[in-house]
Amino acid sequence: MSAETLVVTLKMQQTKMEALQLELSHSQLMKNERAQTFIYDLKDYLDSLAVVTDFVPKQETDGIMVDKLSFTLGEQQGTLHQLIQALKKIEEDGEHFFGVSEGEIRRMYGSLQGILELNSLLLQENPAFQQVIKNAGGIQVDASPEVEKTSFLQRLFKKKQ
Repeated sequence: MSAETLVVTLKMQQTKMEALQLELSHSQLMKNERAQTFIYDLKDYLDSLAVVTDFVPKQETDGIMVDKLSFTLGEQQGTLHQLIQALKKIEEDGEHFFGVSEGEIRRMYGSLQGILELNSLLLQENPAFQQVIKNAGGIQVDASPEVEKTSFLQRLFKKKQ
């Protein structure tokens, strides 16, 4: 598979996982410290993928189910390994990769190594996160309406400006 194809695949997976992460961040799970940490780590991981996925335009897609998170992270791990190898080959052969310079390819290569570590950490933490979801009875999205906040003076004088 070409490096460009790998980046497109990674972008599609990233977009699906971003939809899930957004749903999780608006759920009751954010009240659980362990789940909250995992959700924020997932957000950081997905943001870090932008090192290579920003070369590809965003495509609208549905999110993944939370029980498919481990599978998707595993797929991404394989994709990241292949992309690292492809970038190494591109650097050695002096080939073209989205019009970036040789130095930028080396920096991407280094960044992808760190992203791969983040992926491994998320895979390790996923079983504990899945257990939190199971104990909570699934994902319940906060449906509470936004309450207009009033200032101290408005509450003091009980009138709105």
